[in-house]
Amino acid sequence: MNLKIKLPGFAKGFITAAFAVSFIWFVLLSTVNLQRSKEKREVLNWPGTEMQRRITFQEISPDNQKKAVRYELSYQPQLFSDSHTTYLDNKVIISVISNLGDVEREHYLFVGEERTGNPYWLSSNYVFFTAHCGSSCRGLTLLDARSGQRQSATLSFVFNKDGGWKTHFRDWFDRDFEFEGFVREASGEMINNKPYLIFDMENEKGVEAGQVRLLFTGKSLIPER
Repeated sequence: MNLKIKLPGFAKGFITAAFAVSFIWFVLLSTVNLQRSKEKREVLNWPGTEMQRRITFQEISPDNQKKAVRYELSYQPQLFSDSHTTYLDNKVIISVISNLGDVEREHYLFVGEERTGNPYWLSSNYVFFTAHCGSSCRGLTLLDARSGQRQSATLSFVFNKDGGWKTHFRDWFDRDFEFEGFVREASGEMINNKPYLIFDMENEKGVEAGQVRLLFTGKSLIPER
């Protein structure tokens, strides 16, 4: 007896997306050893495909031994099964490049959608970047550059009764914070040789409203007093 099973459309889409993500990781993890290059545009070759990536941001670690890089992939129909949705969901790569003498060893730590933000260092062992999570919130992903372990935090924004912005922040260690204003930009900075998570704030009129600084210890975030 021959049985024919017809998959619904959403199942086919899921299988296509899963295959594309798995194949991207397979291609990337097969090219971890890179020679030093000043070129901003590189091509990764694999039998049957040519993947082009463009550097959109890079930052040196505080110990000057590593570099966090954000790439955007070019659209390759054969790689993404002619699906622009699958492409946009897997367009950005976050990697860390370590210096080993005259050779650079690159570790691909994250593949994500096009709204994935720039990676910033928090100490020389962690990087973080913003991620889309909805119309009134923003995700923050923390990556351990050594193990690839990932932790998530969330910024959510609400209006006060007086019409001003208020930001709620649930951090990577399940602690809650609340700030007046809206987080315009998040970045990392070394201050007196200590790593800080920095939020640049603005008010409801879009005017700069100072900074919030949180000391990063690797196990907690401590507000600056």
